[in-house]
Amino acid sequence: TGAPILVDMHDMAVYDALLSLDPTRSYRTVEVEVITGATYRQMTYWSAKGFVSPSVFRASGSGEAHRWSAADVCRVRALVLLSAIRFRPFRFPMDTAATIVDLRDIIDECEAILMRADALESVPATT
Repeated sequence: TGAPILVDMHDMAVYDALLSLDPTRSYRTVEVEVITGATYRQMTYWSAKGFVSPSVFRASGSGEAHRWSAADVCRVRALVLLSAIRFRPFRFPMDTAATIVDLRDIIDECEAILMRADALESVPATT
């Protein structure tokens, strides 16, 4: 079906980065931030809520770093997109149709990203 419809031009670079993820390696938090557009604070919050967490290595002390799998990175990107939904305007009736289309595009992109995460999950990452 090709690349999903993207929210903005930055998303094309993000989508390309997601496609080029190496499922045999792990990613540091700073790399996940760059690839997905998520902030450290967002990832900490989502991890605390149980939405996503680093599956390769979860740091427990000072000087240690989380290690994220390629599948984790895809899931973080899906959360970034889903969090954008709450900022969509629903103020005017004429905007409603366009907003619904935007939301469908975001959901379609999330579905494609999560399918990629499932495919990546079958290859174990290393620290």
